[in-house]
Amino acid sequence: MDGSRALETEAYRGLYLHCMDAVLFCAPDGRLLAANPAATRLFGTSEEAICRLGAAGIVDGSDPRWEVLLEERDRTGRCRGETRMVRADGTAFTAEVSSALFETDAGEPRASLVVRDTTGTNEERLRAEAEIQSLTLVDELTGLHNSRGFVLMAAHELDLADQAGVVLNLLFLELPELEGLDVRLGAGAADAALEALARSLRQEARPADMLARIGPNRFVGLLHGGDASVAEGMALSVAERFERETERTLSRRVPLRIGRATRTPGSQRALDGLIRDARAAATAPEGESAPGQPPVLPLIVQR
Repeated sequence: MDGSRALETEAYRGLYLHCMDAVLFCAPDGRLLAANPAATRLFGTSEEAICRLGAAGIVDGSDPRWEVLLEERDRTGRCRGETRMVRADGTAFTAEVSSALFETDAGEPRASLVVRDTTGTNEERLRAEAEIQSLTLVDELTGLHNSRGFVLMAAHELDLADQAGVVLNLLFLELPELEGLDVRLGAGAADAALEALARSLRQEARPADMLARIGPNRFVGLLHGGDASVAEGMALSVAERFERETERTLSRRVPLRIGRATRTPGSQRALDGLIRDARAAATAPEGESAPGQPPVLPLIVQR
């Protein structure tokens, strides 16, 4: 072996031994022939044990992405993507893998496999996305205020209403059977119902009214000015429009509950108490009123 060839071999061996990613060499039939130190750390066992396991022992066979990657490698000579892999103790993890076909100096077919554990990376990304979502003020599905946005905006509205001597009515709307809707009507039915209710609220609300989705199946509308009859009229219109929307998009009625609570100027009634009373009104048995509320409640109970 000449000097340049020896130097090249030494360099490749250094990369193989000290690479931070797991590097494995295998035969086309899935037999593993070698694994670097990073691979033994990643899979939690020795090189000899990894080779005995073979590719079938370190790849989660239930993940269809692995077969897709192999097909790409067979077609193009290389592949890169994500799949699930399995440590020696049986723990599954998500990994980014890259593989390439090559021939040895003796003409024998071989494949390299580089594995990088991305579990931590994915978890960090999901946490970051959750944090970003918590900082937004708008519900992504409906385009209405989310709970955080509503609390921030409504607190200011309550202060202005006290200063101007304006009565506020709060409508609480709930879809009690939303959770099982996808099971009964098919995937996407729950989202369709939520979007239908959001559209119904928008179309019936006045410019000064504030609308929000404050939970998985809960909405509120803070109505600026007007007496109880105005709030009740809007509630009835929303319920009727929602019924038409769901019959059109889902071919059935979706149960909806609506309750109301009123806040008079200077009452110092906090927002959470207002929501709590309106919710109690929505869920009270028909013909009964929520504690401390007029007997007109609940407004709408569609069974």
